[in-house]
Amino acid sequence: MTDERRLKVEITEQKSITTVIFSGKYKPLSIILMREIINALIRNNRLKLIIQFGNLTELDKSAYDYLESVHNEVARLGGSIVLICPSDQPKGICSQLKQKYHFLSFPNFEEARRFFIGREF
Repeated sequence: MTDERRLKVEITEQKSITTVIFSGKYKPLSIILMREIINALIRNNRLKLIIQFGNLTELDKSAYDYLESVHNEVARLGGSIVLICPSDQPKGICSQLKQKYHFLSFPNFEEARRFFIGREF
């Protein structure tokens, strides 16, 4: 299977802020990987999360439902999940998460990171 035909994940940590970049191709079973990664981060008390969807253009309903649930759970635990939505990326996923699920979004990593600096979570 070539790289562009599967979901790819890149995770970076800078101090207490974790960035997760999903790219490649989302398929219905990709939700399993997405859940495993994000749930593991939360179990390890990584509650300042920045998520970017790279070149992904669509998610399925189970992914949106999961992201809404985990967004609420992280907030309940005192953290936050924000999105990076660069202007040159497809708008579908970010628009849906911002409008329907009320995620905060920023155009780049530095602005998303600034959201967390100096805030107690």
